[in-house]
This record gives sequence, C-alpha cells and structure tokens, in this order.
Amino acid sequence: MLTSFSALVAVLVFYIVISKKEPNASKMFEMFEMFSRKDIGFHSMENTSILRQRLVDTASLSYAEKLLKLYDGVEAFVMFIGYPRSSHSLVGAILDAHPEIIIPHQYDVIKYWNKYRPSTVRKTKLSKYHLFYNLHQLSREQAVFGIRSKYPKGKMGGYSYNVPGLWQGGYQTRIKVIGDKQGGNTALALAELGNLNVLEEINRVVQVPMKFIHVHRNPFDNIATMMLRATGSRGAVRKEGVKVRRLWCFCHWSSCSLKG
Repeated sequence: MLTSFSALVAVLVFYIVISKKEPNASKMFEMFEMFSRKDIGFHSMENTSILRQRLVDTASLSYAEKLLKLYDGVEAFVMFIGYPRSSHSLVGAILDAHPEIIIPHQYDVIKYWNKYRPSTVRKTKLSKYHLFYNLHQLSREQAVFGIRSKYPKGKMGGYSYNVPGLWQGGYQTRIKVIGDKQGGNTALALAELGNLNVLEEINRVVQVPMKFIHVHRNPFDNIATMMLRATGSRGAVRKEGVKVRRLWCFCHWSSCSLKG
C-alpha cells in the first residue's frame, strides 16, 4: 500500500514538472480517480475526498513556493526614464530576451503603484511578490500573443519586437533582473509629483537595488518622430520629395501635448 501511494505521488509530481505551470485541479482529480479504480487501496487509508484535497493543496503550495523562491532571487529592479520616441521599446525587447531578465513592455509601475502600497510592514514582501508576478505574467503574455510574439495580433507602429530563439517572456534558470519599460510616462509622472518619494516607496517594497535606464537619442529624431506621428505623415515622408509643413506640424503637435 505504501508503494502504491509513493507511485501516485511520483506520477503527480511528474505531471506538475512537465506541465511547467500551476497544477490543474480537475486533471489531478482525474488521475487520482484512475488510480483509485485500480484498487490501489487508498480508500482504506482515509476518506477519498480528504486525501484528494491534501494532494491538490500540497501541489499548489509547491508551485507557489517555487515561484516565490524565484522572485527572492531577483538582484535588481529596473525602470526606464527619458522621453517618448527614444527606442525604449527596442531596448526593452532586447533586454527581455536575456535568459535572466524580465522587462515587459509598458506596464507603468508608477501609474498602478497604489495597488502595491503596503499598509503594514508585514505586507511589504507580499507587495513585492505581487508586483514581480504581474510584471512576469505581462512579459509572458506579450511574448506569446503581444508585440513581442512571432505572430503578434497587431504590430505596434509596423514594427516587430520579437527576438527569435531567445528568452522573451521567460527565463533559463533564474530571474536576476526584473523591471518595467515605461520611460516617457515615468519621467512625466515624477515631474508632476515634484519629488522622488514614490521611488523610495518602490525601493522599500522591491527590497533590491534600483537601476534606471536613460536612452539618449538625437533630440531632432525624437521631435521629428513625434511630429510625424501626430500628423499621420510618417508614410508620406518615406516617399522621395515629399515634405511636411513644419509650422503646421509644430502647432498641431504642441496643442496635442498640451491637451495630454
């Protein structure tokens, strides 16, 4: 009977390992019933429903512990700062392809920071896990279905941010660096707040050194791209001999910026 129980546990562990995701309770129940029908003898050990629940609880706990241990191994938290149209998306996509880095596209940590503000010191670590989990899941979703996937639903601005054959949305053995690629909005949010207090709060929650990436680009390129996007003229200027009225573009872009 002990041998049979060990065999079932081994099968369940094997199922969890090959699935590489949180165990599906209904499938585990099916496996349990399959072994029970073969008269392994679990019914003589204790009530079937109690044993079944214990097996599921144990498997789920193992998955959670593994995930939290993964996030405890993070050594640095990264944020982008700077200006729009600075190639942040490209840099973020390349970093996310590294086997030890998770950098999703435009999560905007500061915008959603209220949901991670811990009410007590005890909840600080839970807030860290919650933030890291959401960043990790967004990176994974973008690599499978979003702008970093091989077959995205819709390419952002006509560009593909897929890095084939590497680790976008995932990791090899550990996550050493995690963060958020949201440069322009982060800089604007900090300017509006007028202080860096929110960064100090974030640092207390993530409990690791914070790193800031500031991408420098020729400012004329930034301004030109902003204006062309605002006026819908990017396609036109690619054609030889086509020019955009500079004064109208500048006024149009300025009014859009003021409204935003």
